[in-house]
Amino acid sequence: MQELAERLGISESTVRRDLTHLSKSKRVHRTHGGAMLRSEFLQEASFQEKRIHAASEKKQIAKRVAADVPSGCTLFIDSGTTCLEAARELLRRGDCRIFTNSLPILVEGCSSRSSVIALGGEVRGISKALVGSGTLSGLDTLRVDIAFIGTSGLHETEGAFTTEAMEASVKTGALRRAGEAWLLADRSKWQQASALRFAEWSDFRRWYVETDSDIHVPPHCAFPELKIPTSS
Repeated sequence: MQELAERLGISESTVRRDLTHLSKSKRVHRTHGGAMLRSEFLQEASFQEKRIHAASEKKQIAKRVAADVPSGCTLFIDSGTTCLEAARELLRRGDCRIFTNSLPILVEGCSSRSSVIALGGEVRGISKALVGSGTLSGLDTLRVDIAFIGTSGLHETEGAFTTEAMEASVKTGALRRAGEAWLLADRSKWQQASALRFAEWSDFRRWYVETDSDIHVPPHCAFPELKIPTSS
């Protein structure tokens, strides 16, 4: 508190009053002697930063997911980095039909036997995703067996969140057009709700995660089945 006051050139009582206001408006979390900016107000990480975060865990999840996908399946695969790893596993097999708004998946699909179909839309550079009205129009014509959905954060009772409204709309649209939805998210997303909720827990049949350690499911919550990679 004293350090903030000195840096800002104001009194500690003013700092205390301003932090109380920011906490009540849910912009910061109060801590002992200070405050932390809430996760939804942090700058979104780049695609490359997301890709290297928990990279080995994402690969474990991807192998488990791919093992559960039957040959000949039609899928929507979201633009997240865990979804990208799962797509890579399926592209190596070459026996599924994939609709996606992910630019990296489309590029890698060029060298696969799989049928890979782009949903139209506007390029969102930071996430390398196609979004907007063109993407949503493409989704409206689809019916897929399974949707792989990524997330920016999860809340134990409220479900899945993301940071950007256009990406939230694509995820919601994909959920509506799928026979079932599988959530692909490593454990670091747990209890990290961000700004926009796009799905309740009941919207997912399965959650693929590298471990269920510290994931405590509240009673009477319509929670999806947890799918954990087996040790090799």
